[in-house]
Amino acid sequence: MAVQDAFNSFGGTTTTTTGSTMQQENISDQCDGSTTSFTVQEAFDGDTIRVYWNGIRQQLGETITVTSSTTFTTTFTPDVGDYLFIDYNQA
Repeated sequence: MAVQDAFNSFGGTTTTTTGSTMQQENISDQCDGSTTSFTVQEAFDGDTIRVYWNGIRQQLGETITVTSSTTFTTTFTPDVGDYLFIDYNQA
């Protein structure tokens, strides 16, 4: 893979696992110290979303709630400078 092809258009990468393609997206730019609802660039399968806050995977149904095919909410409030990464399968 050429270096220019290493990242997708959303600043993440694409990983293939067991026949499915998992998208990865960096949404850290949405962390502002007050937001708890986050938007993903593409529709995702809500059962496959994985959210990592500062490198720690969050628990779907506990700290993460899927609210639509492109949004989810958190029980925590990421501050400016925090990292928020997600993995998901497209819907």
